[in-house]
Amino acid sequence: MNGKLIYDGTKNIFMIFSGSSALKLSYSADAARRLLNIPIYPLTYHEHLKLKYQNFENDISNQVISLIFDGRADNITHLEKRVMDIYLGLGKYDSHEWNKFLEFGGFPSAFYQNSNEITKKIVNMVDKVVRTDMINIEGITSDTQYLAFQILNFFAFQNPGTVSKGSLSNTFDVKTALVSKVIDILEKTQLIFHVEAFTSSVKRTTKPHEYFFTSPSLKHNLALDVGNAILEDKTAYTGKLLENYVASSFFNLDNRGVTSYKIYYDDSRKKSEKNVDFIVQKGFENPIPVEVSCGRKNKSQIKGAISRYGSSHGIIISNTTSKVVMEDNIIYLPHEVFAFM
Repeated sequence: MNGKLIYDGTKNIFMIFSGSSALKLSYSADAARRLLNIPIYPLTYHEHLKLKYQNFENDISNQVISLIFDGRADNITHLEKRVMDIYLGLGKYDSHEWNKFLEFGGFPSAFYQNSNEITKKIVNMVDKVVRTDMINIEGITSDTQYLAFQILNFFAFQNPGTVSKGSLSNTFDVKTALVSKVIDILEKTQLIFHVEAFTSSVKRTTKPHEYFFTSPSLKHNLALDVGNAILEDKTAYTGKLLENYVASSFFNLDNRGVTSYKIYYDDSRKKSEKNVDFIVQKGFENPIPVEVSCGRKNKSQIKGAISRYGSSHGIIISNTTSKVVMEDNIIYLPHEVFAFM
């Protein structure tokens, strides 16, 4: 209310609202026409490196984007040399930095603290969003906040894949409308986001979504806080965090860019063929299948998707190669290079 009075009273004052105030205003129809909403996402890996080690010019972002969406592999040698120069220029770069980033990065608090302290800070941040920021929205009760924690913990332990609001409604024995409201709020707070099916616009509205955290460290530390004994293979677990990072990177690219880049999950009808992890598309151009690999994986999935969607090429983001490699119409992209997108 005070912000509206100031806005209506003068045009010479520039106001910035953040946190719970911004969240509350985003649900106000009266305020919507007066606001410019600027989402702030967790740090990307190259932003993390700039802040922790030293500043450098990320002058290869457009090359990486072009490599992914256009399949332009003519500058691979220059791209790899520039990436190597950046890493060598960081001085005391820790070779384990990437895995540390997936598990505990994304926020400045991760720079100079141990893992236990980082977990506490991230969990406290999520707790504040749910307990303090959400309460300012009309209709939010303590029961609603408890449901928000339940849904976040569910996503923290969930394997990559679709989940419907109806199934969440049954799992937590609440109405679907309430689940929808809570998820909408969690997305507006930038804790999670959803990826839709790659299909026609009409069918897309009836398909379940895949949900990811805006940073893989949110997934990891919420799981740790609940009591996550990682019983699965470490490589498989790292692969889940890498898949989350890839999804959030494409999602952020779409939101910060002028050109429309969209990310979808593969919703092929051919049950005999395994789906790739993602489909990305620039504007109305042909879709590009993307597979995320932590450990060795055969090419059958990406080849099938290239044929299925009539794509010019496909991308495998992998930790099994240290160089950008193009074999036929498949580009193998190391995560250390993808990180500069």
